[in-house]
Amino acid sequence: GYDVADWLTAHGVAAFVLKYRLIQTAPDDEAFAQQMQANMQNREQLRKRIAELQPLAVADGQAAVKLVRRRAAEWGIDPERIGMMGFSAGAMLTIGLIAQNEAESRLNFAAPIYGPVWDDFTPPPDAPPAFLAVADDDELAARSCANLYLAWKEAGRPVELHIYAQGGHGFGMRKQGLPVDHWIERFDEWLQAQGLKGARGR
Repeated sequence: GYDVADWLTAHGVAAFVLKYRLIQTAPDDEAFAQQMQANMQNREQLRKRIAELQPLAVADGQAAVKLVRRRAAEWGIDPERIGMMGFSAGAMLTIGLIAQNEAESRLNFAAPIYGPVWDDFTPPPDAPPAFLAVADDDELAARSCANLYLAWKEAGRPVELHIYAQGGHGFGMRKQGLPVDHWIERFDEWLQAQGLKGARGR
């Protein structure tokens, strides 16, 4: 999140990093990798654990958006240009926030990146414009991102989807010498095309 925030800030977008409640994992990298492997092998159990925690994560997201909107004038931010970008579990949080569709925490744009949103999702009629990115070799999220794109299209809401041939799950800002390395430039272009960058504010 910090690398993304730094990049966006350097390109004229005010960015905040949200710390939200997640499934507890081991602090040690090796143990964490083992946990992730176990989660991938038992996805039904993973879905159950995520479903239990999802309301708490969404509540954290709602509180964050409300805070930014309340203090927008103080921070020099346009209160009608507040969006959320989330990665994997953070993408699920972003979709959860859209599903709540609460006025004070409503997003003006959304960027759920490689989000494993397993359940069918129908965007609300006023769903924000969405930018989606995923790698085709991401077994956890490729299909769900394609389904999210179709859901936005069926709702008649603006959406853009980038599916990269390679990159795996969790590519983030990691450079792999692949086209996926440049997804954030495509996001910046999308923000400009949507009129979300420019004279009205950041």
